Amino acid sequence: MHHDCVLPIVHRDISSNNILLNDDYEPCVADFGTTKLLNPGSSNWTTPAGTYGYVVPELAFTMKVTEKCDVYSFGC
Repeated sequence: MHHDCVLPIVHRDISSNNILLNDDYEPCVADFGTTKLLNPGSSNWTTPAGTYGYVVPELAFTMKVTEKCDVYSFGC
């Protein structure tokens, strides 16, 4: 999900409404309104964003966003 990006991009709202299928039925991510660029030397603190039920629970406690947040949401 996060390959080929110079700075990692975290979508923060991977839900069934934001996954579209192309002509070959391959999933594509849409709606990049809540994305965040991750800076390697930064703590990457954020406010909670995303669709309820798809947001990783740890974000409520740590407020630190990583690529793992999108992987969790995609799995939901």
